[in-house]
Amino acid sequence: MPDTPVDRWPHFELVTFSEPTGIPFGWDKELVSKGVPKDLFGVYNAAHELTLLEIPDYGPLVCFTSTMLYDRLCQDPHTGAIVYVAYMPPNTANKVHPAFVVGLPGLVNSSLDQFIASVRAVSERFPFYSRESGEGEGEGDDLDDPAAERARAEQHDSEVDRAAEDLTEILRSIDRAAVADETTFWRSFVFDVQMGDFATEDVLGHLGQ
Repeated sequence: MPDTPVDRWPHFELVTFSEPTGIPFGWDKELVSKGVPKDLFGVYNAAHELTLLEIPDYGPLVCFTSTMLYDRLCQDPHTGAIVYVAYMPPNTANKVHPAFVVGLPGLVNSSLDQFIASVRAVSERFPFYSRESGEGEGEGDDLDDPAAERARAEQHDSEVDRAAEDLTEILRSIDRAAVADETTFWRSFVFDVQMGDFATEDVLGHLGQ
């Protein structure tokens, strides 16, 4: 692909929330004072305001994302941990069901500081790999050379595996619990990277850059 100026790549940015937030008991204090990362490759986007979400059989969460498929990222006000919840929005088309939460929260990071550091470090590791590097960019007779095609595919796979390994080690160095098991947010993210979901072309295309 044509070289994309670095200043058009995704970059780390913190956003803050205006007060009063309407969140009781000072549960919003750390989020307001420190802010949260603005986004992460389209995986999530920070909301303009904080919202309180009550999880049955768990307790309250202060949520700070607006879009993340059907999940939300939140802070547990009692532990300070950043967690994710599967949140199904209301079916406004035919009013079949109201909004509801599926299951209990899963771990993102053990603290807000570690979450901020993790998003910053992952953003700084970008780009991970090029999708086109595995699709036959050879010149001339190379396009019809099976050996050359295999070599390109192997190089691409090596880049993907290296990116996944680097990200795992980076995240582990920040917060070991964040990648301790397969149910964590960051382990799922690394798995998606290894599946080829975060090629430079796809990330920039998603962000309209």
